[in-house]
Amino acid sequence: MVNEGKLVKDCGCNVVRNGSVVYTGKLVSLRRVKELAKEVIAGLECGIGVENFNGWEVGDIIEAFNLVAKKRTLEEASVTTASSLAAVAASASATIVNPSVPSSVNSSRAS
Repeated sequence: MVNEGKLVKDCGCNVVRNGSVVYTGKLVSLRRVKELAKEVIAGLECGIGVENFNGWEVGDIIEAFNLVAKKRTLEEASVTTASSLAAVAASASATIVNPSVPSSVNSSRAS
């Protein structure tokens, strides 16, 4: 039985057993009263087929999900770029100089 939300054919799914995900794959078929269905909503019973998985046990839970590709906005890109530049600046300031060379030579190399 679908407990909450809805199951949609071809969505991603996890099979959860005793609190651990035992399989991640794709929901390839849904049946409602022996008829093929594209989706089944909460409160209804259905039959399902999961790609390359047959190891069902009583009590298994199916978590369905959809992955949605999202384009980055200009604002998100600028934040990512700024943090990358800050990381590069931080790593440049942490450069180790050769401790066997006199300090006057090390300070002239850093310039």
